[in-house]
Amino acid sequence: MRRFGEEVCGYRRSFRRSGAVRAIASRPALPRNTAMPFLVRFLLRHAAIGIGVAAVFVALLVAFDVAHLASLFAHSPDGWLALGVLTVALGITFGSVQMGFAVMLMDDEDGPPSGRRARLTRLVPKLARVHARR
Repeated sequence: MRRFGEEVCGYRRSFRRSGAVRAIASRPALPRNTAMPFLVRFLLRHAAIGIGVAAVFVALLVAFDVAHLASLFAHSPDGWLALGVLTVALGITFGSVQMGFAVMLMDDEDGPPSGRRARLTRLVPKLARVHARR
């Protein structure tokens, strides 16, 4: 077992002697009011939409007593736990699906859409000589 400060692959692992601790401690702190990046907000917003859809879906399942879920939740001693697990599991699933759906539909161009497509070149067939062997 190696001790702190021992050489590993020719490098000394001690931070005390190298001054790395002082360099890390002297870094300026990040400003507290920095805005969240656009893509993070985009993903969180769509995850919240998916979780909301899952909550509505579970509420409808219970309200319409699909597969006698409402009576199962009502008569079971751990009915609230089962309802919570179902809601969390469907929230993760629907949130992930909504995030994936939103990412796949993102536009990859930053400019406004021009409405014109690139002109396709006309395909012209060319003859190719083939020697047949039998």
